[in-house]
Amino acid sequence: MAKLTLTADGRKMRLAREAADLTVDDLVERLRAAGIERHVDTIRNIELGHQQPGLELFNAYARIVGVPRMDLAVDEPTAESA
Repeated sequence: MAKLTLTADGRKMRLAREAADLTVDDLVERLRAAGIERHVDTIRNIELGHQQPGLELFNAYARIVGVPRMDLAVDEPTAESA
């Protein structure tokens, strides 16, 4: 399984899913239709920040909710905030 090279922001992921008017169950069904089997608890743990998605799941999640992957990533610290 490919590793994600950026850090997913669970809060942004949840907000994007909700903006797409999808429940966690809806998302899991769409993932399943795309050939990706994940349990609703896995999605919830990712959205709560307890777990990071793999690259395949992260890409599919972004595609399903209709946003660029970078919009779902943790913002990189700027030189001013570092």
